[in-house]
Amino acid sequence: MNRNTTKKAQVSIIKNSIKILSWNIQSPSSVDGSKFEIQSFQNIIKGHDIACLQEIRREVHLVGYRSICNIRKDGKSGGVGILIKNELIAGIEFIKNTECSDYLVCRLDKDFFSLSEDTFIVNVYIRPFNSSASNPTDNGKDALKNIENVVNELREEGEVIMCGDFNSRIGLKTGMIREDSTNFVPLPDDYEPDDFLPRNSLDLITNTYGTHFLNLVKHNQLTILNGRTLGYLVGNFTSIQKNGCSVIDYIAVTKSIKTRINYFKILTFTEHSDHRPLSTELKCNKFSINQRAPLQDTYQTAPTRYIINEENIEGFFEAQSENLSLTLIHELQGAQVRRQQHMLLAIGQLLSFPALPS
Repeated sequence: MNRNTTKKAQVSIIKNSIKILSWNIQSPSSVDGSKFEIQSFQNIIKGHDIACLQEIRREVHLVGYRSICNIRKDGKSGGVGILIKNELIAGIEFIKNTECSDYLVCRLDKDFFSLSEDTFIVNVYIRPFNSSASNPTDNGKDALKNIENVVNELREEGEVIMCGDFNSRIGLKTGMIREDSTNFVPLPDDYEPDDFLPRNSLDLITNTYGTHFLNLVKHNQLTILNGRTLGYLVGNFTSIQKNGCSVIDYIAVTKSIKTRINYFKILTFTEHSDHRPLSTELKCNKFSINQRAPLQDTYQTAPTRYIINEENIEGFFEAQSENLSLTLIHELQGAQVRRQQHMLLAIGQLLSFPALPS
């Protein structure tokens, strides 16, 4: 089979949405080895353009994606990573964060993705309240407050999609201000009252971090997608543990972008993690990306093959004595064939010489 000179041929694809995954994978390893080498695990990620992963513990990589990771020093727990499909890298900037290992930020360029504003994805992992890694000077409460400030700053520059495992239980609380209005209290000119919308949840319990998470959401006027978005309105559990189930994984977005969310889904529970994956799709105006052509499209059709046996062996030798065959053989042996593609062309022509029956 002859390789075409368009080895790196690219095809242009028109897209009008970005699929985003948020998933606490619990660990990058399983009893069978690396989860990133297991096909069923890969398939969940590969169904998305951007994968925000939590509890990765170490640097992780997947073929077809560019990854950036923020790992805790001990490497024993936590850690967040964002995987971006290779063809989208040109439109995405990773924001450096060396001060805190609880979150990671990337920016989607508005021009590349045909968005009205730059959009920031904030991937978060908050350690559990009762975690052995928590301590008075480094705990989830402080991390949530830190992320609240980060999101506040990002909102000055564009839209925000915040996702991850917050270990925060909020029950049926909405994260919105009921009967919000600008009529009674002096507020900034650009303040827009919440469009109150109740949310469903199978988890009716709240915990210590829940209050701080709700403050983060309210102060930045984010909308929690869980339990109130087309695709999965039930508000299903996201964390499945031996001692019970809970909703602690969320995706929340700024008000302007919520109208561009096509769906929100809590995917099927798998053997790969004790958390269910969260999936959403962001609607964009049409944008074009260049993608490597499928492998089979980068090859020329193989020349006809011939079978040499006792019945046609004489014809084979006669074919080698023909002037065209001798010339091609000489080219293979001579100094004229300097480049591999010329050699392959000569071989292809030699094998396709119509002297033997197929």
